[in-house]
Amino acid sequence: MSRRSIVALTLLVVIGLACGDDTIAPPVPGTVRVVLTAPNTGDGAILFLVSGSETPSAATVPGGSGLRVFGPPTLGTTTRFIVTGPLAAGTILNLDVPDVNGTYTATVLEVAQPGTFALRALSGYSLSVTP
Repeated sequence: MSRRSIVALTLLVVIGLACGDDTIAPPVPGTVRVVLTAPNTGDGAILFLVSGSETPSAATVPGGSGLRVFGPPTLGTTTRFIVTGPLAAGTILNLDVPDVNGTYTATVLEVAQPGTFALRALSGYSLSVTP
């Protein structure tokens, strides 16, 4: 096989690989959950930041949890929330999003004790966002 044939064959292989299936999956609307990991149970409030690739259309607390959510009237790709009530490890917020396969993160900013609302050290507190 000549050098020219090898170069031509190599180019065909590279072009073939470059033209592979690069379709983009359509968005999947649904709900993602903000899940709390905490060293204490029954905290009175948590202030946190949610950031994501898509803007949520609604934020609600799990039914029957006794929690209340406070946030801005218009949600953005980065939004601060306060959830009050008897906090425990587990889902503390549900976000309706246009694409559950997007990238979402949540960061704990403050946690307050029940009753006095004195701030706790943040060691051991974390949030995850899961579909």
